[in-house]
Amino acid sequence: MSLGPLHVCKRLGKHISKGKWEGHEAVGGFIEAMLAIVIVTSGTILLTLSFAIVGVDITPDLTLEERCEGLMKETLHGLDDDADLMIFHSDLERVDVPYDGILDGYSLILMKIGKNDLKILASGGGEYHGGEKFCERQPVNICSSPRDVEAAVLVMWGW
Repeated sequence: MSLGPLHVCKRLGKHISKGKWEGHEAVGGFIEAMLAIVIVTSGTILLTLSFAIVGVDITPDLTLEERCEGLMKETLHGLDDDADLMIFHSDLERVDVPYDGILDGYSLILMKIGKNDLKILASGGGEYHGGEKFCERQPVNICSSPRDVEAAVLVMWGW
């Protein structure tokens, strides 16, 4: 004869009212399940915190050469929108180097070929106190008027 759910509930109720509790195994199973959840949750939290404390850095450090090249490309993009390397003379007066601290310092120099003309367009960061430095060069054309185009080299020194 199998016992139905109603019969089991009535039978447990009689034992509870008499002060006897024979169904305490069910409560133990519940506590074990809750303990397992607490352990799994604690382990997950500890694992997450260990990753946060270690600070996994997925971006590699750029070399000085790569930082100078990037700064030169951004500067040229600001001077020459259509990438034909034709820079108007008036744009050189308001050159904007997007310096955001990626280098300790830099100097942007324009050298006109044939005239030995040297002009420092911009510099920033700290002074050079020795150590590693890098030079990035880019040939450009300087247009003063439609009939006056000069060859030049844009030089970015970074340290």
